[in-house]
Amino acid sequence: MSRAKIAALSLLGLLALGTLGFYAYRFVDSRQAASDRAEAALAPQGKLPRGVRPLHYDLRLRVDPDRDNYSGSVGIDVLVETLSGGEPEADRTLWIHGEAIRPSRAELVVVGGRRLALDYHEMGGSGVVRLRADEPIPIGEVRIEIDYEAPFDTTLEALYLFEADSRRYAISQFEAIDARQVFPSFDEPRFKVPFDLVLEVRAEHEGITTTPERSEELLGDGYRRLTFETTPPLPTYLLAFAVGPYDVVEVDPIPASALRPGPIPLRGLATAGKGEELTYALKNTAPIVLALEAYFGRPYPYPKLDLAAVPDFNFGAMENVGLIVYRETLLLLGENPGVDDIRAYVSVHAHELAHQWFGNLVTMPWWDDIWLNESFATWMGNLISHRSNPTLEFDREMVRDGHGVMSIDIYADTRLIREPVEGREEIANAFDWISYAKGGAFLQMVEDWIGPGRFQQGIRNHLERHAEGTASADDFLASLSAVADGKPVVEAAQSFLEQRGLPLIETDWSCENNRTTLTLQQSRYLEAGSKLDPNQSWVQPFCALLVGAADEGGLIRACTVMKEAPHTFSSVNDGCPVAVLPNAGAAGYFRWTLDEWGWDALLGQIGNLSPAEKLSVASNLSADFRAGRLSASDYLARVPAIVEQPEWDVATSPIGTLGFISDFIAKAEEQPALARYVASLYAPHLEEPVKKSVALSGDASLSGDASPNGETARKLLRSDVLYLLAVTLKNPEYVGAMAALGRAATGFGGDGELDLGAVEGDLLTVALASAIQEQGEPFFSDLKAKFEASKDGAFRRKALRALGVTADPTMAAELRSLRFLWGLRLNEIPSLIYAQSSRVENRPALFAWLKRGFPLGRRFMPERYVSTAPRMASGFCDAAARDDLEAFFSKYVDEAPGMARNLSQALERIELCESLVSLQKELVIPPAQSVESLTHSNCRDLPPSPACPNPTPNL
Repeated sequence: MSRAKIAALSLLGLLALGTLGFYAYRFVDSRQAASDRAEAALAPQGKLPRGVRPLHYDLRLRVDPDRDNYSGSVGIDVLVETLSGGEPEADRTLWIHGEAIRPSRAELVVVGGRRLALDYHEMGGSGVVRLRADEPIPIGEVRIEIDYEAPFDTTLEALYLFEADSRRYAISQFEAIDARQVFPSFDEPRFKVPFDLVLEVRAEHEGITTTPERSEELLGDGYRRLTFETTPPLPTYLLAFAVGPYDVVEVDPIPASALRPGPIPLRGLATAGKGEELTYALKNTAPIVLALEAYFGRPYPYPKLDLAAVPDFNFGAMENVGLIVYRETLLLLGENPGVDDIRAYVSVHAHELAHQWFGNLVTMPWWDDIWLNESFATWMGNLISHRSNPTLEFDREMVRDGHGVMSIDIYADTRLIREPVEGREEIANAFDWISYAKGGAFLQMVEDWIGPGRFQQGIRNHLERHAEGTASADDFLASLSAVADGKPVVEAAQSFLEQRGLPLIETDWSCENNRTTLTLQQSRYLEAGSKLDPNQSWVQPFCALLVGAADEGGLIRACTVMKEAPHTFSSVNDGCPVAVLPNAGAAGYFRWTLDEWGWDALLGQIGNLSPAEKLSVASNLSADFRAGRLSASDYLARVPAIVEQPEWDVATSPIGTLGFISDFIAKAEEQPALARYVASLYAPHLEEPVKKSVALSGDASLSGDASPNGETARKLLRSDVLYLLAVTLKNPEYVGAMAALGRAATGFGGDGELDLGAVEGDLLTVALASAIQEQGEPFFSDLKAKFEASKDGAFRRKALRALGVTADPTMAAELRSLRFLWGLRLNEIPSLIYAQSSRVENRPALFAWLKRGFPLGRRFMPERYVSTAPRMASGFCDAAARDDLEAFFSKYVDEAPGMARNLSQALERIELCESLVSLQKELVIPPAQSVESLTHSNCRDLPPSPACPNPTPNL
């Protein structure tokens, strides 16, 4: 037999063996999975049985990041009140949590010091552990002792490893239920008890945890034993650990205050060599803490505050007691931070610090009330960001968040704010934008309704009653009701917390003899094509703004509580209003709509509204379009009244809807005219057409009245407008100007060295993306190489977005190559995918790539990335893509908690998009050269006013 035949037969044999091995593995794996599911079903589901609770933990961990495992021992003092339940040998069994832990000893110490051996058994990989003794367990206080080993996690959860400059570090992330992977425990938030913590670390490593260090002992094997002060009562998910060659930066403590006689020690942690970059974050922490103390009327609750900046982190940040962990791009702002970088730092930092009181000092007892933690921190974080940094434009951040979450509060299986959580798989679902932003918007509405002073007093009373303990949503609402002056807070809360969707209030009004009568109809807001029942109602606090209903065009609030529909109420004024805004102050969580006459009247008066109220007008104009009540042509005709407003967020709020019209409604031959029209709307926000790139490097590029609120607003408006004009619309003039800055920042065509000072941080992304458009592959390759070589997280984030938004298919494909992805940090991969999916041209190829890589890649991705994967392919707008998406992901919905809901919403989003597009007739694009403001040309049948000096009859 020839060598060729032998080689061929050998290859065939290897292929056959490989195939056989693969199917054998699949068979064994399937059998094991079925066995695990059956065994897990025998364990407690959701909460552990009542009757046994922890009293105190002694926890020791030996952690060396250069190893693959760590060791530990835990002693848990436990009160056994009852072991009944009917299970076989229930009187010999304790249930705790533990996942992937390898015990070497498990014992129960009972009265008199007698020790009982315990059989430690994790039930089918469920994270629930059965501890069984050979004799009945006595009622009363006992002690569980377990020695063990455990592997470091590799998916940014539990106690995990990351690498920076060839050095390895360990950091923890326990929320929601990952503490059980690090030590056997009662891993539920209702169990708040003290911990005594000991870390054994290599002599040259730092070891930091929740409380200050009490003592240090050098061991004979190259390790140090660090003993820490006893913690206050805490749930397991709020502990934190950091071990490795960190830079630890000590700064001046947060000074004493009227509420706190002593200072708060303050430190920062960063990977080796980056400690100096913590200066800005540490320096600006004290004002936020002091503002929070003043609001709560209580001092910061813990003995020290450490801030850790890590490059690989699943979330933006985590509010661990005493050691808050952040993705490093939030704390290490780089050499030339933009206003958007600073605002991100302040916003997230205020959110996490707010948790120290609300969530940490007072904790929800179970995960169905996680909204209480996150909604409050979202609301409070926005409030305190504004109070501590009044120039950074946070005064209406909660209004923006509330209107933003309305866009996802429309689906058939939208989560309730307070959704029941029965099992482990439902916990991950609870951490979504509904819990954060819808709940925060609800709190904003209640504060406006009962009054800021009463609301603050209710919060203070709540903290006083429940400090160091737990409190449910019912407890919180009781605290608010007690100060609400009889307003039905609980009734309103139940209708918002325990009901899906959001209200739509159709508002009609009339005025006779200076009496304004408003008639309100309430239903569920639905987008065009929705199959849901609109017949829902809420207990709705409602305030309308009567514009011009007083002498000299004053503004009057008319308020009611709406329970039934239709609901009619009246307001007696000094005069009849010129227009009505159905959400005075924009504090209400609801959509509203007007008839054509009402819209025209309100748009004619928009300049008289507050910035927050203007945002409400802009958002609800887009919502009327999404609901099919306003055509794309009508939207384009009305949007100039929004775009011409001086506030950065008001003027730019239509960009998403304009992009939708361009992507899905305008025909190819119509898109140039649409781009010219949109450019003509936004160009006036720049002082003059840009002739030289240097004009964009300072504030001179903005007109003097472009922002009434100062430098921050001018820069935010400028960066958003330039991104639209240069990157989205590809206007050659703006592309050229911004590309010059991109070349200067990267040294392209010059010395080749990065010079990030050549462009303001706010403009770096648009400058780099413009240079890719102008220069093509040479600049793309140069930027990609600089990105891969950079250790600057701020630069990497902006450069990755600039690379990702390229619409060139060859360049986009190169970014999806395994070689490029291998060099990304795990938390950078979703950023790249979402950047690519923001361009409609990239979506088909991106989804095809996702389908190729997902079957294998899901095994190495964090669980939350797997569950949200369908969102990455939700930007389509046709039935074929919808069916393809469903066929692909339906195979995996049982593997990842939360994927079923994400898939359902992705499919529904595509269906609603297709329905909205089908409603559109001929698109009428106003000519770019003759755009005039609605506030001057469409004040139909209105009396003269500053906003309508020359009323005209009809549109």
